[in-house]
Amino acid sequence: MGYPIVIGYCRGEALLDLEGLFRIVKLEPSYAEQTVFAEAARAHFAGVVLLGQEAFLFGNTAVLRTGWSEPWLKGLMRMVSAADPLRAEEIAERVFLRRIFAQGLQGLLELDNCLRFLEKYAKRAEAQHIRWQAFDEAASWHAWTLELEDIEARMQNLRLTLGRFAVRLGNRWLRGEHL
Repeated sequence: MGYPIVIGYCRGEALLDLEGLFRIVKLEPSYAEQTVFAEAARAHFAGVVLLGQEAFLFGNTAVLRTGWSEPWLKGLMRMVSAADPLRAEEIAERVFLRRIFAQGLQGLLELDNCLRFLEKYAKRAEAQHIRWQAFDEAASWHAWTLELEDIEARMQNLRLTLGRFAVRLGNRWLRGEHL
């Protein structure tokens, strides 16, 4: 679409408009988030607002937030425009939740890699201090190793739980049980 739009006093460009029921709007990046939230609430705005590198979904139940990229935005627009305008918010919510979940999983993987590095370093430092007969330092590094192993066990439980949650969430969305 690409026509100018105003939400309250926030100016931007409407990238997609589904009969006024749902819009995807890119605002000028000079507005503060609080201002955008207030103006969107005042205008009863329903849709997605892009502000800088953040995307906000203003819906009936909540405001969701995630980072966005051009390919993600194109996919969102394609999915929403193919849907019934009355269900566009639901489709956008699903896209947002999946992106938020994927970002959480990515963060979990990064944390897992950092913990593995720390554990290897702690074991190496412990062995080194034992060779140097610095037993107090070795004991300190051993305590670190035990803590990191405990965290890894908890991370494994979290990974399993998130996997089960993702499967259940996906199945519920496919069967339409979320409605």
